[in-house]
Amino acid sequence: MPQYTDATRELLSFVLDAIGEEHGAVEELFNRNENEVIGLPVQGRVTVKQIMFHYPGFPLRLYALKITDGIVVLFNGGIKDGATNQKSSLHMHWRAACEYAKRIIDAINNGTVIVNVAERTLENYDGSEEIIL
Repeated sequence: MPQYTDATRELLSFVLDAIGEEHGAVEELFNRNENEVIGLPVQGRVTVKQIMFHYPGFPLRLYALKITDGIVVLFNGGIKDGATNQKSSLHMHWRAACEYAKRIIDAINNGTVIVNVAERTLENYDGSEEIIL
């Protein structure tokens, strides 16, 4: 949607540049707890290494699960058009993200999925490439 082009670029830059390249998934950038997932972008004014991040009234939300500072699982998102996830058109995306996050966390906890910190990957316990949750 054309009216969200700038916000989409800003969110993409936040995810790819600020998180992906510059700072990693540091706690300061993952402060919007929304049950099992984190809402992006960051909430409020946050300064990391002399760079201030502030997104007042930001119209978009992207859901994520932080595994480590170097591993983040991104889920769907969209236009934040309600006061809460429950009252927004994002409700189904948020619920799906929460459900998948639970499955990922359970799979890590029971050893079905292995966190490879050195390679910054999630791997299937048997070494196969496909992870089925």
